[in-house]
Amino acid sequence: MKLIILILLGMVSAWPPANTQPLDESGTQHSEAVISRISVLSIHIGQARVHDSLFHFLTEKLGLPVEYYPLQYADRWYAGVFAGNMYLEPCGPYKNFKYALKDFTAIFFGLNCESQRSVSSLADDLTSRNIDIIATDAVQVIDTSFIRQNIYLNIVSKQESDPKQALREDSLRTEMRKTAENYLGIESIKEIKVGYADGNALKKWKEFIGSSGITPEGLWKVNEDQSVRFIKSNICEVSGIAFKVKSLKKAKEWLIENNLAGNIRPDEVEMDRLKTYGLSICISE
Repeated sequence: MKLIILILLGMVSAWPPANTQPLDESGTQHSEAVISRISVLSIHIGQARVHDSLFHFLTEKLGLPVEYYPLQYADRWYAGVFAGNMYLEPCGPYKNFKYALKDFTAIFFGLNCESQRSVSSLADDLTSRNIDIIATDAVQVIDTSFIRQNIYLNIVSKQESDPKQALREDSLRTEMRKTAENYLGIESIKEIKVGYADGNALKKWKEFIGSSGITPEGLWKVNEDQSVRFIKSNICEVSGIAFKVKSLKKAKEWLIENNLAGNIRPDEVEMDRLKTYGLSICISE
């Protein structure tokens, strides 16, 4: 699955491959940090008619700046918005995909990631861990023990980078802070929730992550402002996201006033899924 936004992105900056090789819990030697950043989280739509409405929800309700406006390629629609530390890309419909859910409005689906290492280094490392991949100009993880149903995982190398992209993202962050539509005060996506269907899937995630590690609470800190939280689920999926906001109190008040609030907890608010096209979206500080 070649996403348009990845073509636009290039890479953020170039770093040499890591030279250190720490030991994981099993004592196996693995290269450091398979993933350094989640750059694009794709959102699959069930019907083409949903795309425009979802795009306007992300830009007008949530106040996220536009990377590129809706466009059609063949029978699929694409658009890109910036969420402070990664892009969201609503796209589809993918009629040839076999999802775990037959009928859905929209679901989080694709984890499109970056690595400081070369594609060949990643491919050799992951193959040595008995993780099934396809390596071309990127590494696509196709291991169905943990990547199946409602999740996709792709990794590109940051060694082939576009230095202008860092400036572009700085400009989009400035736009986020200034835009009048950013009532929620969204700063970034602090957490992506990934569901695993069984113990074998979680074990395989741990083998994939290697020395980076998952905490006993199920948290994988990808970098200083991105984390993945693993939760038990009926299927393998990207189950939701949590936005970091400037003020939870103010954001909660705005959500309530605009009938967007769903479950309200002491440290976070989940938006009403009937208003988010079925997506699980939380806000917290």
